[in-house]
Amino acid sequence: MGLLYDGTAAVGVYEGASVITGRMIDALGAGLPAAEVEAAVLPGLQEAHWAIHRAFAEHQRIAEDRRHLAAEIGELIAGLVSELIAGLVSELVAAGWSEQDARQADVRQLADAPAR
Repeated sequence: MGLLYDGTAAVGVYEGASVITGRMIDALGAGLPAAEVEAAVLPGLQEAHWAIHRAFAEHQRIAEDRRHLAAEIGELIAGLVSELIAGLVSELVAAGWSEQDARQADVRQLADAPAR
């Protein structure tokens, strides 16, 4: 959008100009009083205002949805990790480890250890 006018006020064609700019140029070119220029431009400004408002509200709604989704995913991951740890501790206890040793076990060392 710009303020470029191509010299065709009679037909209202503006190369690279916004619709609102075109309405202003038409109204001013016709020699209309300020109140009529405002009346010609105001609907476009209001339309742009509400389009921006709707887009911002939609952006906020989507951001809030994303935040809720991230929280749910975090809770699911925490639950899965907790289940995996409990399963590993159970397996180590079943293999003869004390529960305390099983909870303190280093998984990387277990992965590198030879099978018993």
